[in-house]
Amino acid sequence: MAQIGDIKVYTATGVQSLPVFELADFGADVYKVFKVYTPSGVGAIPLVDPAAGTPDRPWFKVYSDVSGGKVLQGHSAASLGPSYTVIEDFSSALWLNNYSLQYSTGGLSRVTSPVSISPDSIYSNTSTTATPYSFIGDGLPQYPAVGDTIECDFQFQTAGSGYFLIYFGAKGPGGQENYGAFYRNDMDHLSFRVDARGSGGSLTTISSTTSITRYINEWLTLKVEWTAGTKTISVIRKSDGSTVGTTSGSNTTFDSEVGIGLGCKGPDLYLNTVRLS
Repeated sequence: MAQIGDIKVYTATGVQSLPVFELADFGADVYKVFKVYTPSGVGAIPLVDPAAGTPDRPWFKVYSDVSGGKVLQGHSAASLGPSYTVIEDFSSALWLNNYSLQYSTGGLSRVTSPVSISPDSIYSNTSTTATPYSFIGDGLPQYPAVGDTIECDFQFQTAGSGYFLIYFGAKGPGGQENYGAFYRNDMDHLSFRVDARGSGGSLTTISSTTSITRYINEWLTLKVEWTAGTKTISVIRKSDGSTVGTTSGSNTTFDSEVGIGLGCKGPDLYLNTVRLS
């Protein structure tokens, strides 16, 4: 049984410490539950309930703390939300302060529509490439490293122009040596690839250049799976979770670096919520 946190309840007769919640094993019928403490007793919220019909289906029931554990509400088809760590949600007007290296970032602005996960997006409406880079110590809550998956939602509202890159493994302070997940919107059939950019701007494409269907005016996710050696990128539709395309290549040049950058060229490019999973 694992207790996570506690609260102190002060009454006329003394002080009682109650867990915020506990994870407990209630036997074969209800495997794992959150124990919920209330003034009148202890209730439970099971995470898996075989009685729902599918033993391995995660879901929640809310039980009362009286009347023998009467079920107040239950949803057998409920699903758990995604698990990720947000490293940039653009919620601060001073978000660029966390990026010590910037190129042409005056072309970026914060907007509240359209949005995907976070209530603020970044809008690039210029044909000049804007690129902010952030390195350890710059202020982001976490930096990507080998073993992480990096995701960012993006949307183009104009066909045939612009591109978007997630730079990772960026070597500071110059920031011009890195891996790049490169999504092009400025071709008859858009494409994406993985690059390794070395000293002096030398560029090596380490994956195949993959052509995929263009989607305009809808949110996509650029996903980077960064493992030692292999780098895999995918484009995913937010509307149905389908993978539009994927490509991968192998390189270890910047596997020890952790800087991150965003390359944005519009017009009409929107970014929302950079995250790690």
